[in-house]
Amino acid sequence: MLPTTWSIDFYPEVPLGYDQKGNPVPVYVYPEKASGGLFSSIEDITRFVIACMPEPYGSEHDVLGPDSIKKLYTPVVDIPGIYGLASKSYGLGHFIEDTASGKKAIWHGGQGDGWMTHFHSVPEEGAGIVIFTNSSRSWPFISYILGDWAKWNSVSSVGFTLISKGVIIAWVVIGMVLLISLFQLCRLGRGLFLKKRKFAPLSKESLILRLVEGILSVVIFCTLPG
Repeated sequence: MLPTTWSIDFYPEVPLGYDQKGNPVPVYVYPEKASGGLFSSIEDITRFVIACMPEPYGSEHDVLGPDSIKKLYTPVVDIPGIYGLASKSYGLGHFIEDTASGKKAIWHGGQGDGWMTHFHSVPEEGAGIVIFTNSSRSWPFISYILGDWAKWNSVSSVGFTLISKGVIIAWVVIGMVLLISLFQLCRLGRGLFLKKRKFAPLSKESLILRLVEGILSVVIFCTLPG
């Protein structure tokens, strides 16, 4: 199936997507026909990735010449901020990062309400992977898969795997906060039981500190991974 607009005659059918809460998202059509407005298959995106590889790994149809491929992976703009941790620069339609071996890894992804996709490639080594998912919560999953793919192909860990490491760090922080909270609750309960403390939430003593602690507790609870 070449990239095209949606049709009821697609076979196999486009699967349902699922949002952040796990609710099904029926297939919908974007008004534009470029980014997000076309439908394709994993086979065709794989062909696209192969077509952007130099010899001897590239497509037998020679869609792009060596000079054109080189231009695709030539940095055009630097990527600032937190996104720069996953990729230092952007070329012509591709994010670009340097591996430990000195070779370029290139990638791009797509996201809609209910779907996430990604491809990663090291063109000079003929290594590539295409990942399609029908969930809006797939970034950690994609990150784990890319980590394994990098190991299988003896590629240095790609920047996108920082997402999975970030999830682990977030859970460690959450665990520490919960343990500290449990410790404080035990102290409070023991103090009340021994009558060394009294329950007076509206007392003016340390009122500001209690308000700050309460607000932080609500914020942490609301940001817990679902």
